[in-house]
Amino acid sequence: MKEKSKVKIICATISAISGLVVGVITGWGGKSWQQNNYIKSNVVNVSGGINTVIINDEKSLVEGYNNLLQENYLLKEQNEQYFSNYNEQKELNESLTSQLDGTPELLFNSLELCIDGEQIPIDSNNSAVDINGREYWSKEIATKFLSDKQSYEVKDNTLYIGKIIADQTDLFSLFVNSKNSGVLEGGIVKDSFNKSHSNVFINNGYNSSVTFVLDRKYSKLKITPAIREGCRDTATATFTIKADGAPVYTSSAIDVKTETYQQSDIPINNCNLLTIECSCDSSDWNLILYDAVVYND
Repeated sequence: MKEKSKVKIICATISAISGLVVGVITGWGGKSWQQNNYIKSNVVNVSGGINTVIINDEKSLVEGYNNLLQENYLLKEQNEQYFSNYNEQKELNESLTSQLDGTPELLFNSLELCIDGEQIPIDSNNSAVDINGREYWSKEIATKFLSDKQSYEVKDNTLYIGKIIADQTDLFSLFVNSKNSGVLEGGIVKDSFNKSHSNVFINNGYNSSVTFVLDRKYSKLKITPAIREGCRDTATATFTIKADGAPVYTSSAIDVKTETYQQSDIPINNCNLLTIECSCDSSDWNLILYDAVVYND
């Protein structure tokens, strides 16, 4: 082949390839018919001597171009999906990081139980936990503190030990129908065992009484008596509960040495008027009543 013919072939080849590359690049954003026209105009036959060189053919160029378009479309879809997944993972990571920032500090302990010198069998593994400085015991440990006659129940977000008492109301918060000498005291009062109580009824003088309006809403009463601090050793007192005028409970005589006790389940028979009468053998303000609650069971 002559030297001049070789030069023609090389030049024509470079020109055709350059046109093809430019066409493919610009064609990604154009119409397919424009690209086909371009391809048709750039099919080159180069002759030299007895040799004929054909740079590609129209069908192959179209197929190649369409394949590139399809691959580009798929890659674009994949890229968008990857970006979407990245944003989802980023949001999840930020959410988890935020949750971890508020995670409480937990310290588990294996606590065994001994009551009055007797080893109580329990599952001690991780039976206690310290959460942000506050200690919690397992339910298995806590229930061992109940007597044989007691049970527990969770109801309305409240843990009940023993009897569930419904409709509890502070007796001393109800309307006072009448009062004789006695004093309802909302402040702190101490008993003969140096224990402090608030919201109490104090007997004044030898005898005093107070009557509350219950509107027939309650069937039971619980109440705790005590002797006030500073009373004479020989002073004694009693109290009587009346439901609509009928006596339903009378206490034993108590003095400064009587330990406080709660008298519960006094039947008040859904009375309208509940009366408390106090009787003392001295004029001291010596008898106090507190934790007075009316309820239904």
